Amino acid sequence: MKNPTRQMTEIERAWLAGFIDGEGSIGVYRKKSASALHPHDFGVRLLVVNTNQPVMDYIKVLTGCGCSWVSKKGFKPQWRPVHRWACVGENARDIVRQILPYLKIKRAIADLILTMPVNSKQGRTAAQVIEQLGVFSAAKELNRRGVRSE
Repeated sequence: MKNPTRQMTEIERAWLAGFIDGEGSIGVYRKKSASALHPHDFGVRLLVVNTNQPVMDYIKVLTGCGCSWVSKKGFKPQWRPVHRWACVGENARDIVRQILPYLKIKRAIADLILTMPVNSKQGRTAAQVIEQLGVFSAAKELNRRGVRSE
């Protein structure tokens, strides 16, 4: 972890869980691997989007990690700017562990991503890569927009 996450109070954990349930996203990202052995690396990602910059700044202070920025494209002139806060990797995984008891809407995906094998500097086995790909696919399905047939 570049900057370790801040250990939040119970009230802060509950507040952040509610905010992520309503305005955030929990998922798995995939990027091209530098390793010749496996084509992709996978990691945990948290993303919160909102038009209120002070809230994004508060989340960064609350967690002690992540980055925030303003999206300048994709909105109409009459819309307010969109602010984003993101956290990836082990920091994101730690935040999910802290807020897990309070998540309602995103509890299933939080449980899922915590089962994903962690990337290691020593490398990954083929079985770990297959398991990571399975979690990535399942998370993508859980985060899919639109009406789902049950």
